[in-house]
Amino acid sequence: MSLGYKAFMEKMEKRISFTDADKSLLKDGADWGKQIAPGMVDYFYAYLGCELEMEASIDVVRIRRLISAI
Repeated sequence: MSLGYKAFMEKMEKRISFTDADKSLLKDGADWGKQIAPGMVDYFYAYLGCELEMEASIDVVRIRRLISAI
C-alpha cells in the first residue's frame, strides 16, 4: 500500500464525508464500544462460521490474530 495510515484515513474521511460531528459521536460512545467489542467480535465470527459461503472465505489465522488483538 502506497499510502501511510494517516493519509489513508484522511482519504477515507473525505470519501465517506466523515465529519467532525461524526468523530464527536464516536468519541462520546468510546467507552461503551470498548465494553461490547469483544462480544461483538465473538458473535460476528461465530455468525460467519455458520454461513457456508462466508466460512469458505475466512482466513482462520487472520481471525485468531484479530481476536487476540482485542
